[in-house]
Amino acid sequence: MDKDDIVIKREFVNKLKAYIAEIEYLCDDDNLTKKIQDLQDYVNSSFKDSSSEKELLEEVIYTKMKDSKKFDRDLYAKYYMLYQDVKNNRIDIERAKELCESFERFAHYEKRIF
Repeated sequence: MDKDDIVIKREFVNKLKAYIAEIEYLCDDDNLTKKIQDLQDYVNSSFKDSSSEKELLEEVIYTKMKDSKKFDRDLYAKYYMLYQDVKNNRIDIERAKELCESFERFAHYEKRIF
């Protein structure tokens, strides 16, 4: 190991990539999206033993699924079904990204009054 090398757990790198991917999905600004993609490229090139795009998407969906369980059971169910579909290769990655974005967009509008 060189003097400039540091040791980072793979779990940390995977979470970092997942958070960057989540920010990219939520971003509407084209300039900011370009910067985020540059950051993703840099992180991917820096850490050659990187996870696949599918694994990163699984991590993002799993995080959203856990977070939504506390406040919206319907949204949790949607994320759970999407997570299972991605995990078992029943859905295309691009379609899963679109669904994840639409869940996020419409979550604020689907508040139910009982």
